[in-house]
Amino acid sequence: MCHGETALGDGPMATSLPVQPASLIEHLGHHTMAELTRLVISGIPPAMPPAAVSEEEVGLIVDHLWTLVPADQVAALRGMQRQIEEAGQRASASAERLEFAFTGTIVRIDDATRIVAVQNEDIPGWMMSMTMNYYLQPPEVLETLVPGDRITATVYSGDVQNLYQVEALPE
Repeated sequence: MCHGETALGDGPMATSLPVQPASLIEHLGHHTMAELTRLVISGIPPAMPPAAVSEEEVGLIVDHLWTLVPADQVAALRGMQRQIEEAGQRASASAERLEFAFTGTIVRIDDATRIVAVQNEDIPGWMMSMTMNYYLQPPEVLETLVPGDRITATVYSGDVQNLYQVEALPE
């Protein structure tokens, strides 16, 4: 109902929600299977409620999502997912989370939820360009931003909800 039949975030309820649902297809290559499982089961409040499903059921959902990926994008997304899995294994082995520089453009701001949709540039070793919803840290920076502003921030592996040290770039 929210993400739509093709999982692009354009389901029948999408326009009535406070935060636009994400394209699940884009997310396949950007998260480890463990992260996808956690995101589906725990949700991303307030944008996505928790789902009462088992880890096995999440696996079936993800398998189905892969069938919706256009054939010309499968190899690239599978390659990205392998890179993400390898980065996650390195982070787990070193017991520290990985830090990445982030640059992007504000797409929309939801004043009620304080969630910001940001189109990021490629983040080598972590994710390709896509639009995601985030909370900004520090939250006060939200008062100075409008859609269209370019920002820099820091992101950490395992934390897909927050952008840290957010600063607006000069025009």
